[in-house]
Amino acid sequence: MVKCHAVKLGFAGSLKIASAAHHFELTLSDVGFDRGAAEITADVTSNGTPQNDVPLADVTVTREMTGVTTTLTKEAATVLGSASYEGAAKAPLTVAAGAGVVVAVRRRRTAWNG
Repeated sequence: MVKCHAVKLGFAGSLKIASAAHHFELTLSDVGFDRGAAEITADVTSNGTPQNDVPLADVTVTREMTGVTTTLTKEAATVLGSASYEGAAKAPLTVAAGAGVVVAVRRRRTAWNG
């Protein structure tokens, strides 16, 4: 049996997405990764309504933590406004340690719609 260490990461800052044409404003903050739960979560404020610890992506955890695949959750689809986003695969992540800080790095940039 391979023993894995539990890792929980948090990221400072926030991301605001707004569209006057589509009448929405979305802010993601307190983004976190929990290796044990195999998920990425964030606090989400949508049109002024806050929700804490929304599971946005399921993560396929690997021992090396490189090329980790992510899939959007039903909750992410709801937050993003389209059921078609549920189950969508997103850019692989690499989790690496450097200078005493653990960071998650997106391998390539992709649009939400694939």
